[in-house]
Amino acid sequence: AYNAMLRAARTLVQVQWPDAPADPNLVVEEFRKRFVDTKIFWDTYHADQFSRYLFQRHEGPDTRYTKDTAHKLVEEANLFIDAAHKNYARDAADYYLETRLRSSAEEQQRFCRPLTAVTWRKPRA
Repeated sequence: AYNAMLRAARTLVQVQWPDAPADPNLVVEEFRKRFVDTKIFWDTYHADQFSRYLFQRHEGPDTRYTKDTAHKLVEEANLFIDAAHKNYARDAADYYLETRLRSSAEEQQRFCRPLTAVTWRKPRA
């Protein structure tokens, strides 16, 4: 679960730093600096709760090895990864808006054509 959280954090860091190394200490440090301190990885209702799951696991594992603590770790990892996906999707939408919809009229026609019957088909029932 911890490795999955690290992979998600590294993927977000790679959006801003494509050659980001895989060293866990550096990944967590860069993730904190680039996404948490700047409040990019921030939830409206939960603030920095999801990022704290990564930071707590990075500081050290829970020394209580029980079924409940294992379940809790997996749940926290899932919440962190879901938040990372949400963040990545939001960044992709922001990039699209900045580069396509605010581009020249010619580029808008080229990349932002409305869907037609030829380009979009209804799914079969």
